Amino acid sequence: MSEDTVTPLWTLTRVNQIDGENLSLTLDGEVTPKVEITPEGKATFNTSMTVAGAMVMQGPATAEAGLTVSGSASATGTIAAEQGFVGMGAVPVGAILMWSGDPKKLPAGWYLCNGGGWLANGDPIPDLRSQFIVGQDSRSNEYKLAGRRGGSPQGSKVKVLPNAQAGAADFPLRWYALAYIIFGGRGANILADPNMRADLRNDQFINEGEGISSPSGRYVLKIATGRKLQLLDMRGNAGATPLWRIMLGGFEREGSKAVMQADGNFVFYNKDTEPVFASDTNNQGVLLRVTDDGKVRVDDADGKPVWSKP
Repeated sequence: MSEDTVTPLWTLTRVNQIDGENLSLTLDGEVTPKVEITPEGKATFNTSMTVAGAMVMQGPATAEAGLTVSGSASATGTIAAEQGFVGMGAVPVGAILMWSGDPKKLPAGWYLCNGGGWLANGDPIPDLRSQFIVGQDSRSNEYKLAGRRGGSPQGSKVKVLPNAQAGAADFPLRWYALAYIIFGGRGANILADPNMRADLRNDQFINEGEGISSPSGRYVLKIATGRKLQLLDMRGNAGATPLWRIMLGGFEREGSKAVMQADGNFVFYNKDTEPVFASDTNNQGVLLRVTDDGKVRVDDADGKPVWSKP
């Protein structure tokens, strides 16, 4: 045996059994045990642990201070992450998939692309119902702005030339309906009322009984009963309190449809499709939204307001 003195890095000085139950291993001079083992076999390590070989856990494992795996990890069951996954292979907030299953039975953390809320990062959920996605292209005036809408709802046919002798003819496109779904992440804010939406983009509109909500849900722009477009404080002292409405000659104007038009204007139309109000934001407005400071506004492509009320 060598006569060299070996200085241990640490020394186990006490092995305690508290009240005949938990077995604890505590270092001299410290209060918190390094290891605690319950009669049921649950072990708590209040220090780091390195496993050089294989480790088998037959029950659930919880890592409250984080878990680092330098090699590969495999699971035969389900791995849940309340705050989402990050890194290579992870699904980022805002990722969109086509879903062939029941739209009422979506995977956890995924939501329909129906414009009815906000993602965990605060971005509004896009409304892709009856839409076809086109790749954003900064070189194109039509496709350079992400989130812009275009095309015609009647554009379901294309012109083809069957042969040299025949003229151009309508050819109906075949389609198959699937739901677009988006990963919202932890903290996604989904509106409970299906008649409410997060914003209005070009060529989108609301009818009587529908509206746009602020993220908190306190402020709502809505075509209320009586066909009156009003910005409401839903937590007012007397219930839903109007903050802004369309007045002319001392009377509140009525309408049936509010449209964020492709030309950048927000317009309120009456039942005869005559405009009774316009924001006068031609070639400037991109979307209309309601903010949590109690305002309805039209933003430009940079997210700056070009019209705001009240």
